Amino acid sequence: MSLPVRVKIKCPGCGEWFETGYWASINLMVEPLSEEDVEERITHQCPHCGKKIVLPPDLLVTSEEWLIFEADREQEKIEIEFLD
Repeated sequence: MSLPVRVKIKCPGCGEWFETGYWASINLMVEPLSEEDVEERITHQCPHCGKKIVLPPDLLVTSEEWLIFEADREQEKIEIEFLD
């Protein structure tokens, strides 16, 4: 089972920073999760303005194959500071 690392995110909506857990990898072969569980792990809500922010994992293993997610860098710039 992978564990989240603590990060600070600068909300692209209001510009305030907040702490949350970031799942850099999710392995569904080791820990079977529903689609809703995966979405819950990668979606974060700003406690200041309520904006929802999606931080997809760098690596999602679904079966024998690896699927690599790349965030759409042009859509929205998200500043992150790793705390761990």
